[in-house]
Parts: sequence; C-alpha cells; structure tokens
Amino acid sequence: MRIVVLSDAHLIGPEDPAQADLLAFLAHLQADRVVFGGDVFHAWWGWPTVQPRYAPVVAAIAGLRDRGVAVTWIPGNHDFAVGPVLGPLVEASAAFRATVGGRRWEVVHGDEGDRTVGYRLTRRLLRGRPFALAMRALGPARGEALLDRLAGASRAQAQGAPGATI
Repeated sequence: MRIVVLSDAHLIGPEDPAQADLLAFLAHLQADRVVFGGDVFHAWWGWPTVQPRYAPVVAAIAGLRDRGVAVTWIPGNHDFAVGPVLGPLVEASAAFRATVGGRRWEVVHGDEGDRTVGYRLTRRLLRGRPFALAMRALGPARGEALLDRLAGASRAQAQGAPGATI
C-alpha cells in the first residue's frame, strides 16, 4: 500500500508558489491513500461553498477521489472545520493509524502535543459551538478576514517561540 502524508502547507491562495507546487504534485501522484495531516490551508472554515482562493486545491482533492485514492483529513489548528465542501471528499479523523511493512504508524497534527493550559483553552474555544455560531453569523467574507487575522497571530506567536518551526 502506498500512503503519502502531507502536512502544514499553510496555503494562502493562487499567488502562493507552494499551492502551485502542491497542485502539480497531486496531479501526478500515484498512491493508494493521501493523508492530509492538518494545516493544509492557512485559514479554512467549513463554509457551505468553497473559498475561491482554495477552489483549485479542493478540485485536486476531488480528483484524487475520482482516481480511486482514499483521502484522510486530520484537522489542524488552521483548518479544523471540515464542513460540507471537504466533508464528502475526505475521511475526517483526529488520527490516522496504519501498519506498513510490519511497522505501526500514527499520524496526528502537531498541535495535539501542545498541552499548555492557554492553548488547550484557545483550542476548546475555537472548536466550540459559540465560535461556530459566530463564524456563521459573520459569513464567508468577514469570517475569512477574522480567520486570516487569527492565523497570522498564531504564526507570529510561533515564530517568536524558541525552537518553533513553521
């Protein structure tokens, strides 16, 4: 079984060279399963329609499924609300486990390792029902602007942390 794991691309849109590279990679990928390990998008919310800046990536994921590739989506801290656009295309799960070549493997997103009280509270707040209701009330345009600000704040905080990598 050929399994490809991709994580933390933090794509920002069509002008992002990393997005073009990922699209080219996915177009020619030969695998049985692709595991997206979180933070594929720098700011994603599960709106009922695709965010235009990410439409090519969603189309590429649909293309994988059309080619018979199983797709697992592990929510990250920037793209945890899978929603109705990605939901039908991926198997969303907090972790992916497989035995390959006699070895057991587990894939989770890195934010699972942050056990600080502040992060745990922030995570709970952002993944809770009140935040989801607020995002729905804001709508895609204002909601995306808020997510971009929050994502930028988390990146700035991580860049200032000793040993942090983005």
